[in-house]
Amino acid sequence: MPENARSYLRPGAVERLFGRILVFLIRIGVVRGHFYVLEVRGRKSGRMISLPVDPIDLDGRCYLVCARGNANWVRVPVDRDHGFRWKMIAQSGGT
Repeated sequence: MPENARSYLRPGAVERLFGRILVFLIRIGVVRGHFYVLEVRGRKSGRMISLPVDPIDLDGRCYLVCARGNANWVRVPVDRDHGFRWKMIAQSGGT
């Protein structure tokens, strides 16, 4: 693992607000296409966190990439005690 693997670029207030608005628009079906809402239970807080994601298809496999670095949602999916703890939600109104 690279020595900078623990680095993470925290979003500012405007970016957090934009993320919340985008999650809402995806949930009600205004934003369509390949966007989804990723729900992850916090590792320490236990609260449900929702964020917009845009999966990347490459060679028949689907990937989620965190442009901000080693965010909490990146570290959560495989928890040794609880297995997978996330789900992706398609927007309403189909794919």
